[in-house]
Amino acid sequence: MEVGIALPNAIPGATGPQLTEWAQRAEARGFSSLGTIDRLVYDNYEPFIALAAAAAVTERIGLATTVRWRRYASMPSSWPSRR
Repeated sequence: MEVGIALPNAIPGATGPQLTEWAQRAEARGFSSLGTIDRLVYDNYEPFIALAAAAAVTERIGLATTVRWRRYASMPSSWPSRR
């Protein structure tokens, strides 16, 4: 079985050094992949930047990203939504 773990790129207050240490520890503990999410409502580390930092300090772990999309009251009504 392969098990992945998320990078804390969307956790308020997370630092760059914490992200890279997290990636190194995940690889050392045998996780198969690191994933990120992106938030549209508040600031966080951009997922591809976070994954690039993780790639720079790891050798074998896989990388993945997703964007969670949900309609929020503050979003323009012209933005698409899933119902």
